[in-house]
Amino acid sequence: MLRMNASVQSGATDFAADQTGRARTTPLWYSDWGNIVLAGLAIYVATYLLWLTFEWGSDRTFTMVRELAYPPVMLTGVVLAWRMARVYEIPRRTQQAWAVIGGSFLLWFAADAIWAYYQITGSLVPTPSPFDPAYLLSSLVLAAGVLLFPASRLTGRDRTRFWIDCGIIVAGLSAITAYVIVGPGYLRGSESSLDSLILLGYPISHMLVLIVLFSIMVRRPHAGSVGVLMLLGAGLFLYAGTDFWWTYLEVRDVYVSDALTYGIWMVAQALLVASPQRHYDVINRNLPTSEPGQFANRARMLVPYLAAAVGLAIVIVAALPEMMDHFGAIIVFLGAIITLIVARQIVTLRENAALRVERAKRQSEERFQALVERSSDLITVLERDLKCRFQSPSAREVINHEPADFDGTRLLDWVHEDDREQAGAALEAVLSGESNRETFEWRILDDAGQVIYLETIVSNELENPAVQGLVLNSRDVTERKRLENRLTHLAFHDPLTSLPNRAMFFDYASRTLAANDQTGGVALLFVDIDNFKRVNDSRGHDAGDELLRQIAERLCGAVRPNDVVSRLAGDEFTVLLKDLDSLNIALEVAARVLDSMLEPVSVSDQEISVTPSVGIAYTEDNGVGSGELLRRADVAMYTAKRSGPGRLFLY
Repeated sequence: MLRMNASVQSGATDFAADQTGRARTTPLWYSDWGNIVLAGLAIYVATYLLWLTFEWGSDRTFTMVRELAYPPVMLTGVVLAWRMARVYEIPRRTQQAWAVIGGSFLLWFAADAIWAYYQITGSLVPTPSPFDPAYLLSSLVLAAGVLLFPASRLTGRDRTRFWIDCGIIVAGLSAITAYVIVGPGYLRGSESSLDSLILLGYPISHMLVLIVLFSIMVRRPHAGSVGVLMLLGAGLFLYAGTDFWWTYLEVRDVYVSDALTYGIWMVAQALLVASPQRHYDVINRNLPTSEPGQFANRARMLVPYLAAAVGLAIVIVAALPEMMDHFGAIIVFLGAIITLIVARQIVTLRENAALRVERAKRQSEERFQALVERSSDLITVLERDLKCRFQSPSAREVINHEPADFDGTRLLDWVHEDDREQAGAALEAVLSGESNRETFEWRILDDAGQVIYLETIVSNELENPAVQGLVLNSRDVTERKRLENRLTHLAFHDPLTSLPNRAMFFDYASRTLAANDQTGGVALLFVDIDNFKRVNDSRGHDAGDELLRQIAERLCGAVRPNDVVSRLAGDEFTVLLKDLDSLNIALEVAARVLDSMLEPVSVSDQEISVTPSVGIAYTEDNGVGSGELLRRADVAMYTAKRSGPGRLFLY
C-alpha cells in the first residue's frame, strides 16, 4: 500500500511552515505523476473541444474521435480514485469512499466503451441497450461512495429540517422531470414501460446523486473533503444538466449529436476525474483545507425554496387553465396569498439570519470584554495611523496610567525615544502586510516617572470586521530586564570596583584598535600596585579590597573623561587612551596616575602608603592587536618595577 510521507518524497520541493513555525518540505505539483497526468488530461480535453468545434478529419474519423475520447478519461479516474483508496493518512471511511467511487468510474468507463462501439460501428442499438444499466448503476454506486465521506451527524431539529428539505428537492426535481422533460401523457402512450423507465432513470439517478451531495454539505464534511466534493458537485451538475437536456430531446425523437452536448459531457467527466487527485494533493502537498463557507450556507438555505418554487410553477402551468375555469377569482386570491406567504417567509429568514449574526457578534463582544477586563496583559487597539482607539483596563496595574490617557494619542509618542525606531519598524511591517505578527520590546514611563519595560506582540486585524485595527498584547518584563542587565553588568564588570573586567577590556581594546585609522595614536597604561601582597598579609583581605576600591577611584579621577580604566586581576589595572595627537599626552596621563598615589590611602582609620609601577605601550599602527598591545605594556611595567617602586617605563 502507498504510504505518503513528505519527508521521503523524491523530486523537486519547496518549503513552507507549519503551525509551530518549523520549516516543512512541500513537494511541487510536478513531483507527483498524478498531477502530470491531470496536466496531460487538460491538454487532451482542450484538443477534444477544438476537434468538436472545427470538425477536423473525415466524417468517420470525426465520429471515432468524438466517441472514443471518453473511455480513457474515466479509466484515468479509476486509477486516481483507487490510488486514493490506498492512502494511509486518510480515515478508513474515506478510503472506502474512494474505492466505491473508483468502482462507479469503472462502470462509467464500461458504459462509455459500449456506447462508443454502437456509435462507431453503426450497429442497431437494442432496447434496452447494454450500456443503460451500466450508466444507471454507476450513478447509484457514485451516490453510495459520496455518502461514505465522513461528516457531522445531524440531531434533533437539524435532522428533521434536513429530511424536509430533501423531500422538497425531490418533489421539485420530480416535477421538472415529469412535466418538462418527459411531458404529460408520455408514460401512458409509450409502447414499452421498460423503455420509459430506463429513459426516466437517467435524470432520476443524477437527481439522486445531487441530493446525496446536498446532504453531505448540510452535514458539514471534514475540512479536507470540501474542495473534493465541490469538484464532484460541479462535474455532476454539468453532467446532470446535459443529461436532462439529452433526455428531453430523446423522448421526442429529435436528438442529434452536437458539439455542445459532447463538450459539456467531456468537461464534466474531467472535473470528476480531477477530484481524487485534488484530495491526494491536500494530503501530499499540504494544500490548505477549508470548511463549507458562507456561500455553502446560503446554498443550503435557498436550494429547498428554489426547488419548491420550481415545483409550484410546474403545477401552476399544468393545471392553471382548468382550475381557472372552475374556480376563477379564488385561484387569483390563493396565488396572491401563497406569494405573500413565501415573501413573508423570506423576510423572516433574513431577519433570523440577521438576528443570529447580531447575537453571535454580541456574544463575541461580551466574551472579548470579559477576557480583556480579566487579562493581566495590556491590550491595545491602534487605528491605521497608529493612534490608540482602545486601551484595556489593565493599564492601571501594568503601567500606572488611566486607559483614557491614551485615547486619540499616537502610541509611538509614549515609547522611549531610544526604542521608537525598533517599535515603529515592527508596527510598519505588520501594517504593510510584510509580516502577520511581530514581537518587540520597548520602554514607557509610568505616572510616577519610573521606567517600565514591555514586551509586545502586534498582529494585523484591520480586515477583521469585529476589530479593524492593529492589536497589541503587552506584558510587563521590567523585572526580567533588570535581571538581564544585572547579569550583563556582572559578566563584563569587576564586582569589587565596578570597573570593566578583563573580557570587556579586550572587547573595547579590539574595537578601538580596529577603528584606529591613523588619525591618532592609541596608548595602554599597565598599572600594578607595588607590594600589595604585604597589605593583604598584614592587614587582611578586607583591607586589601578597600585599598583596591580607593585606588580604582583615584585612577578614574586621574585620567581623561574618554579614557577607559579596567581591572584585569588582583592589583593589576589598565588605562586605555585613544585619539592621541602625540605620545606626550599618554606620558602626561601616566604622570597624573603616579601623582594620584602620592597621598596615603586611609583604610580602617589607618593610612597606607602605596606606589604604582606603570608600563606604557604606544602605537599608531592599526595592525597591532589588543593582545600584543597588552603584552608590550606588561613588559614595560615589569621593567619599571625592577627599576624601583613608583616608576613608569615606556615600551
